[in-house]
Amino acid sequence: MRAYAQVSALSEAERERLITDHIEMARRIALRLARNTSMATERDDVVSVAMMGLVESANRYEPRNGEPFGAFAQRRIRGAVLDELRRRDVLPRRVRKRVKQAGEVQRKIEHEKGGVAEDEEVAQALGVTVEAYRSDLEAASNISFVDLDGEDRLYERLSSEASARTPHDNAEKLEQAVLLKTALKAIPERDARILALYYVEEFTYSEIASLLEVSAPRVCQLHARALTRLRAELASLVEDAA
Repeated sequence: MRAYAQVSALSEAERERLITDHIEMARRIALRLARNTSMATERDDVVSVAMMGLVESANRYEPRNGEPFGAFAQRRIRGAVLDELRRRDVLPRRVRKRVKQAGEVQRKIEHEKGGVAEDEEVAQALGVTVEAYRSDLEAASNISFVDLDGEDRLYERLSSEASARTPHDNAEKLEQAVLLKTALKAIPERDARILALYYVEEFTYSEIASLLEVSAPRVCQLHARALTRLRAELASLVEDAA
């Protein structure tokens, strides 16, 4: 991460106070965004990136602009962490494409049959084995739960941390919330429940597995399925509204 010049009008003591008061916020953002990384040392690295983002925020913050420091810093910290996760991401584009297609296939099957699309049905429609389909889902979910291609910041839509800055931002955020609520109602109840447990209640895969009485790897697959299904529904709603 590049070094930033110190351009804030704040004194050094004021900057240090802002940093000290928001360390836990930066750490929380980093751990939530990196919660699927496999190595503890990688999570530590991402936390370090978040802390650097916090310092950069304090150096650039201008109180006279009227924006609370917390909202200002959140944006920069999240951006820094997402940049780091993108840099580390190694998920093949073939897998990305198949997982995205899977959401569209799930939606089509469910609309046609009026019920949940089973893995066997989705795999058959994709022209792959069930094992290959599930493997791709697990790989996608293990790499990251954020869309590293920038197509959709689903986490920010599910999270209450993102703060709007202007009346236009407030209106856009409300519109997104309505779309998300509509999409969640359209997907299978199990998918909606898994997303709520993971993103809102912040349950781990193991905790969700205990509730659903399945294995943690299966929850990993179901979580990826739910995400792809929700994204497909959101994309359809946005297209219909255009």
